[in-house]
Amino acid sequence: MNPFSLLSVSAAALSLALAVWLFVGSFSTRSLQSKVQDQQQELLNHQQQLTSAQQKIQLQNQQIQSGKYLAEQVGPAVLKDLAGISIQKKNEKIRGLLAKYGVSVQESTPAPGSTPASGSTPAPRP
Repeated sequence: MNPFSLLSVSAAALSLALAVWLFVGSFSTRSLQSKVQDQQQELLNHQQQLTSAQQKIQLQNQQIQSGKYLAEQVGPAVLKDLAGISIQKKNEKIRGLLAKYGVSVQESTPAPGSTPASGSTPAPRP
């Protein structure tokens, strides 16, 4: 055999070996890409669940803040008004209701020329 034909056969064999190696390598790369895509999808699902949980927590915080506002701002004013009505109308049912929840109503003597004032003091809650 002549050296040129031997060289060309060797080059062809090397080319065939490289082609097979690239072909097998592409399959393993596709497999790895598929695994990475699956992991990315799983991560996306977890992120969506986290976002949903954060939205629920934010809604609960808004409800808590709203309740806190009612308890701190509106509640005392309503109790004071109820105490005033119970004194003005001499309504024992309202007075009993307030007493049931720890609010004592005390009549105060109005100053001359002023409207009757009422006092209500919430009892300490345990």
